[in-house]
Amino acid sequence: GFWSSQIYADYVRILKEAAASQNYIAAAEEMGRVVDADPALALYSYEQAFLYGMGAVAGDPSVIASGIAAYEHFLGLEPANVVALTNLSALYWQAGQIQVAVETLDRALTGAPESWQLALLRRRYALEQGDTAAVRAMTERISVLSSDALLLPEIGQLPDEAIEVSAP
Repeated sequence: GFWSSQIYADYVRILKEAAASQNYIAAAEEMGRVVDADPALALYSYEQAFLYGMGAVAGDPSVIASGIAAYEHFLGLEPANVVALTNLSALYWQAGQIQVAVETLDRALTGAPESWQLALLRRRYALEQGDTAAVRAMTERISVLSSDALLLPEIGQLPDEAIEVSAP
């Protein structure tokens, strides 16, 4: 119990310092010690991956591969975690691994079929790829899941104005 408590205390300290300093990469690297101390506790791997992701979003693409590896480790422990799949998808997208990003996001959509937010992200991916059929499918899905989401300005930016959206 003492051993686990000390690891957890380190985990909490690292997160507090990261929140205060916004030095996410240093925190992710320090979190590596916590992950190594208890690799079977999925939470630690998730937080390390999230911190690397925050570093990548903050503008340091050098940590994308580390974030991907950390999320893959976490998903080895919790393979159906929708949030991790979504974040991993974003890192793959940022790394230019477009097809893997789409496949990973599709896994997340399978795990959360009622999420219009994931459908919106999948629609953005399709729009960037010029995949009009997927844009239409995701627009339809969004309309069924949340008609209010159709009010978002980006939904109005359809590549084909002839798209008809059925009433939910």
